[in-house]
Amino acid sequence: MNRFFQPTAAILSCLAATTSVRADAPVIWGATGVGGTPSTLYAIHPSTGEALKVGPTGLDNVSGLEVHPTTKVLYAAQGQQGGTMSLLTLSKTRGTAAAIGSLGEAVADSAFSPAGVFYIYGASSRDLFTVNLSNASKTLIKADAAPIGGCGLSFDSTGDLFITRTNSIANLNPATGNVDSSAVLAGATTDVDNFLTRRADGALFTGKRNGKAAPTQLYQIDPTTGSTAAVGSVPLALTSMAFDVAPTPSFKVSGPKTKRTSKTSYTLKGTYTSIVPSTISSKSASTVTNNGPWKLKLSKLKPGTNRVKLLCEDAAGQKKNLTVRVIVEP
Repeated sequence: MNRFFQPTAAILSCLAATTSVRADAPVIWGATGVGGTPSTLYAIHPSTGEALKVGPTGLDNVSGLEVHPTTKVLYAAQGQQGGTMSLLTLSKTRGTAAAIGSLGEAVADSAFSPAGVFYIYGASSRDLFTVNLSNASKTLIKADAAPIGGCGLSFDSTGDLFITRTNSIANLNPATGNVDSSAVLAGATTDVDNFLTRRADGALFTGKRNGKAAPTQLYQIDPTTGSTAAVGSVPLALTSMAFDVAPTPSFKVSGPKTKRTSKTSYTLKGTYTSIVPSTISSKSASTVTNNGPWKLKLSKLKPGTNRVKLLCEDAAGQKKNLTVRVIVEP
């Protein structure tokens, strides 16, 4: 990770600077907005819980985050009674919500089957539905699918549907909503909130807020035994979360290969390309950027040649390095 790219063009790119970065990495989308408050979308490192802000959704109490298995579009709903209670898509790079249509139902959580069928669980009705993604129309699968507790919903990679019910997890028949099996939660926690999501390798994750406040503790859960293991703590009061895969980011510095200034400060500019935000930092400065242009103001530069090491680390933990030369002239 300490090899630095020696630029040969007017654009410096750390895409070629580091060769030990994974091709892709898991990341969690998380939404805030407990109790009908404004919702913001975040990208979260699944192992550490570190969260980088994507942006406000423009709506309250966004819930039911879920990524379509084929198109990779991020869908959501709303969990608070009143308001629009719409089926939504969210921008992964800005956080803004776009409404598809009214569900007429506050949603606790949602899940895509491996075939791309969208399921929701009603926060008040406690009914299980499938949803038409074109117009938000619902088809009832089972009324009172889970008569107790706030529920999280997720499929595993084989097509089994699971639902958490405060202190238990149940395997539901996706066609009927009937319970095939269930297990009481045990281990690191015996009580979870209304979110459940699956990592690409099949592992299921859930979480528990501090009441209606931060932090949200993340847990991995065994759907067969109900055993839970603590994973990390997110410094946010989440209303929903969903796994996705972040591609390897592209990180570039624009302008001449060698920067020149007569001051002890200099603003670097460049572009960052990815679906998740990133922190770009040097020894003296740091900035968080989403997909698009970025700026970083360097300070405390010394007379002569300054070799500035830059680190680009995205929300999934993927890192890129490069070195920029800044000459402070008399």
